[in-house]
Amino acid sequence: MPTPRERIREWSRKIQRALDTKLPQTESEAVLRRLVAPLLEQFCHELGLNPSVRSEYTLATGRADAVFNRFVIEYERPGSLKAVSDRATQLSIGQVKRYIEELAQKERHQVERLAGVAFDGHQLAFVRWVNRQWAEVELVPVTLDSVERMLTWLTGLASGTALTPEISVATSPSSRGARNRFYNGSSKRCKPPSNNTMHWSASCSSSGGSSSTKPSTTLRPSAAGRWSP
Repeated sequence: MPTPRERIREWSRKIQRALDTKLPQTESEAVLRRLVAPLLEQFCHELGLNPSVRSEYTLATGRADAVFNRFVIEYERPGSLKAVSDRATQLSIGQVKRYIEELAQKERHQVERLAGVAFDGHQLAFVRWVNRQWAEVELVPVTLDSVERMLTWLTGLASGTALTPEISVATSPSSRGARNRFYNGSSKRCKPPSNNTMHWSASCSSSGGSSSTKPSTTLRPSAAGRWSP
């Protein structure tokens, strides 16, 4: 039976193929959403995640396109995400940040336990809160690796597991740099794991005094296919 990592990789290929085939004919955010959203829901079903999937989820300042428990996806018009410094890109990233904050407040989560992406089919902007501030946003091309990273984030957060450093950066296209940025910016004093797995041992000591800085447990696939600490 395929491991969760192998299934994530398989579904990353499926989504990448769908984008490669149909994205050139896709000019609107709505069409992109109709292309990708069913694939993400099928992915969750196959992995046994069964998250609470909410489309057009109403929050204080607008409607989030898709929320998978604690993971926010905001679709954008294809080609609209450019450099991080671009005004339109900044607006999209700011929207994801607001939705994460509002979702955390509405559902009484710690904001560190949520994350999100802005997604236009060509680019992915990964957004998360670390060490009481927004981490530097990574805007990366949509590739097999970056889609896998998105699915890894979705899997961890949809299953109720915290976005630990290993879940966050295990499939980053520049994983070494991303891992260093995560650990250097984290509120924990951690030594990065030596291998590129999905596991992170509970060996970090808190430096921030916050209840959100307790060590994370290892993420393991259960017999039912769910991922649980």
